[in-house]
Formats: sequence, C-alpha cells, structure tokens
Amino acid sequence: MVGRKSRKPDFTRNWVYEASKKNKDHVVISNVNRSRFTGLSDDQLTYSAPQGYRIATSTHGAQEGTWYFEASCLKGAHESPAFRIGWARHDLPPDVMDANVGYDVHSWGIRSVDGSTIHDGHREAYGKPFGPGDVLGCLIHLPPCDVELEPEVEQVFAPNLFQLNREPRKKGSKGSSKRGKQKEASRVQHRSKETEQAAAGVVCTGSYMQFFLNGEDLGKTFTDLPGARYYPAISAYNYGKITAAFERDSMKFADTIPSDIHWRPINDLHAIRHKFEMELLEAEQRQMEEEQRLKEEQQRQAAAQLDGLQTAMAQDLDATAPVGVTMGDIAGTATDSDSSSPVPGEGGSRVSEEGSAESGGAETVLRKAEGEAVLEMKRVAA
Repeated sequence: MVGRKSRKPDFTRNWVYEASKKNKDHVVISNVNRSRFTGLSDDQLTYSAPQGYRIATSTHGAQEGTWYFEASCLKGAHESPAFRIGWARHDLPPDVMDANVGYDVHSWGIRSVDGSTIHDGHREAYGKPFGPGDVLGCLIHLPPCDVELEPEVEQVFAPNLFQLNREPRKKGSKGSSKRGKQKEASRVQHRSKETEQAAAGVVCTGSYMQFFLNGEDLGKTFTDLPGARYYPAISAYNYGKITAAFERDSMKFADTIPSDIHWRPINDLHAIRHKFEMELLEAEQRQMEEEQRLKEEQQRQAAAQLDGLQTAMAQDLDATAPVGVTMGDIAGTATDSDSSSPVPGEGGSRVSEEGSAESGGAETVLRKAEGEAVLEMKRVAA
C-alpha cells in the first residue's frame, strides 16, 4: 500500500470568525475561544469533544450582575462520556483550552463523575453525579467590583492563538505516558505562578457561583471570586456533547430558580455589548464632527485675520499717501512709473517719485502680511 503523502498545515484555515453572520445577534459558543479539536454545530450551540477533555467558552462574558445559562449533557460515540461545566475568566490562557474546566486558576466547574467542584485542579465534595440526559444550570453572582478591564468588543476575523503556536508531535515519539508527565509538571509550575498572581488581584466580595441539576438547587459555592469578566465554559470527555441554552426561551428549568434571585439569561449580554459598541461609535462620530468644526472655525478665523490685515494695510497706505492723492492714484502712478521713466527736474516728477516710493513700501508690507496670512491658513487647513 502506498503511504499517504504528508501535507503541510495550512495556517490560514485557523483564522475563524467568533460567530457566523447568522449567529451574530446572539450569544453562542465562540469559534475563537475553544480548542481546535472540538466540534461545533451550525448554530454554534452544540459542542462535541474528542476523546480527551477540551474547553470552549461563550462569545460574551459578564463582569457585573447575576447571570444564568443551562448545559444539556448528551451522549456521543461512546457510552460513558464525562463532563466538567462552569465558568472561565476572560484571561483563560490559550494553552489551557486542551484541558478541562477547573484545570487551573482561570476556571471553576463541577464534575459529572461525582458532582464535586473543581478549581485549580483541586476537588471538593458538592453535588450529585450527572451524565447524558441531565441538564446542569449554572449561575454566577457578581456584585459591583473595583476592577478595570479592557472593554469587551466583538472579535472579527481573529486567530486562534493556540492553533498557531502549537508545536506538532515529533515523529516516532513514545506513548502518552511521557507527554502526560511533562504536561503535569508544566501544570504544577503554571498553577503555582498563576495562583500567586490571582492572589494579588482584586477580590469581588459577595460574589459566588451556584449550580442546579435538573432544577434542583445544589447550593452556593466558589465565593468571593477574583474581579474579572466571566464566560460560560464547557468541556467534555470521551466524545461527549453539550448543548448550551443562553436564551430564556430555550431553558428547561429557568422557572425553578428561587424567586429571590434576580437573574438574567446570558443572551442579554449581547444587547448590552451592542449598546456599548453603538455608544462607542457615536462617541467617535461626535469627536470627528467636533474636530471638523474646530478646523473650520480656525479657517474662518484665519480668513478674517487676512481680511483685517488687508483693511489695515489699505488704511495705512491712505494715511501715508501725499495730500490729495488716493490709493487709486498711487496704484496708477506705480503703473506709470513702470511703463515710462520721468525726466529728472520736470514738474511733478518729485511728487511722483515720492508717491511711488511710499506706495511701493506700503505694497511690500501688504504683500508680506498677505503672505503670512496665507501661510497661516495653509497651516490651519493642514
């Protein structure tokens, strides 16, 4: 059998839209912030994983308020998939996308195997086991917190950095045991560094997460979270699938949430971000209009200054002209002096010479002033 010819990777295929055009008006699973090994349905609401855990997050995140979404667990090609679902911070590193929710300090989740919570690789007893056919409700409460984050804007034609920076597996490398040990050593080193950084951050006092299994309240967990922007995060193992419900109409157990919790569906974040982007565009438009107005005002002032200089020069010229001689006479005398040479000593030649000298000097000053005014107008227009 003839072996298949190896093909070089086409990195241009790794450039993807965060949301397709038909999904851009909704919160969906991101086409950018997910592992390249995951699958995604056309509506970007159903995620499918390969054999190992892989992470995907939503296109929109919350920084303040109480937000809720649901994740329906589905069976894929294997009979016993596993799931880890929860929330991830905005600064989730790209190289952690090929792990599970709760792998490091940037994500928090609940495990389907025993219902325990997981964060930074540490597990704690919490809820009940769940699997295919179950619906996990995920709620997060974020009081106002004194933390400054970059504005969240829509990513258009953005690269999946993990795909571009991933090193390919070397030919003839041994099994996964060695790679697993290297990965675990890297994780321990990475976790210790990130834990130190997270501890130095701003704590959002009073914040918490809360999970619901098929409408049953499992209680609050993960309190006093770091100040950040949080995104719904899902991960599955052994070919599991997850369908996310971000809109209230598509949620199955929204009515079972306690009435004293004033929450909003994650899909409302789209309207909030769209409003922010429109306000940003309007502010930029107002700034451009103000700059144009100032430019036109400066041009008008320069033109008025030029007119003033011309009027002042004309008045000075009239004031310095001999008695009974007007500007028109001086201009005519200047023209005659250019076309004919007067005979020295003849009558009127002295007046003509004096008038020509005085008018010539005034016209020189006038031309200089006009030139300076024109240069000023050009500078303002530039």
